[in-house]
Amino acid sequence: MRIINILLLFFSFLTVEAKSLNETALESLKNHRNKTNYSIIVLGDSRNRKVIPAEEEGVGDSVLSVIVSSVNKITPPPVFAIHGGDLSLIGKKFELERYANIVGNSKIPWLSVRGNHELYSDSSSIYYNEIIGDTDYVFDIGKIRYIVISSCHPKRIKNKNYSDYFISRKEIIWLDSLLDDAKANGFNPVIFSHVPPCLPPEYGWHCLGDKKSYPKPNIEKSNVKTFLSILKYYNVHLAIFSHIHHYDSFVKDGITFVITGGAGAPRYKEFKRGIPVYHFIKMSIFGGDSLIGYVYSPQGTKIDSIRPIKVYFDSKIKQPSTRFKCIRKNNGFEFKFDSPLVREIIISDILGKTLFDTTSINDRISFPLKRFHFYRYKIKTGNNISKGTFYN
Repeated sequence: MRIINILLLFFSFLTVEAKSLNETALESLKNHRNKTNYSIIVLGDSRNRKVIPAEEEGVGDSVLSVIVSSVNKITPPPVFAIHGGDLSLIGKKFELERYANIVGNSKIPWLSVRGNHELYSDSSSIYYNEIIGDTDYVFDIGKIRYIVISSCHPKRIKNKNYSDYFISRKEIIWLDSLLDDAKANGFNPVIFSHVPPCLPPEYGWHCLGDKKSYPKPNIEKSNVKTFLSILKYYNVHLAIFSHIHHYDSFVKDGITFVITGGAGAPRYKEFKRGIPVYHFIKMSIFGGDSLIGYVYSPQGTKIDSIRPIKVYFDSKIKQPSTRFKCIRKNNGFEFKFDSPLVREIIISDILGKTLFDTTSINDRISFPLKRFHFYRYKIKTGNNISKGTFYN
């Protein structure tokens, strides 16, 4: 009996699932929750130009290996590193395992964001979840709330694997709840995602909302307008993306947008702005109130010709308008909002009986209501509540 128990215990150890990279990193970061002065490493797009055999490294892998080595030499060590996506070429299992082996040499917790290139082979999303981990997650360190949200989703067309560029309705509502909670509890949010939003004139293509991207029409189905409105509504001062293979940083509507796509992927030189160099970014956080970031070469040399990123979390961002109009229609009633945000809308009859209770993420919503009746509405946006009556 004793031998049987020992064998059962042995086989139970064999069946324990290995933790993913993200899960392991997030577990380690629990030890740093109370830190206020620290640094982090940000980088993205280390994919190779072509498929490389499992036992070899391509140019992208080699650049990433150099970056990992350089980060290991930084003192004091950063709290974590985060890769903004496109860590493989087509998401093959052996590519993800090779990436895991490279960043496994890191002396600090290593997090990852899913990019579009992690979705171009059969079962790639399954392997990604197994090896790399969750695609949407959140963690707090000191006064900063870090939110990672996927903007790339699997799509299959004519037996081929593609990637849709959008932030789903479920993710938008999740993001809104996290930002609302951050505001209530004094956290300063920082957003990570792979595909940057289209922000003309700075960026109008190869971005979230690009008319050439799936799903079509991407400007509507990507939910990019709601995403940007939410960032402004909750005073998000810093949003970091990859996908475009260069470095860039700029401020728009009070938000600092950073694009870091130079960790080894083929460099893009066809954009009117941005610097096509291999690089990583070291960001230093001071008390959770301010941040400064410097751009480094893969070898660990600060690139002095690139201006540092400076973010002050107490600066004010112009809020999107929350005004709306009530429009009577033949087949019902419509609310038209100046800005798309996440709103809970409750419609009741004059006696208080709830007729509709729904969550909207768009700038307009219609209800099939009877004519010649009085109704009540309650609209909750974050912590703000609007109430009133109307006659249809």
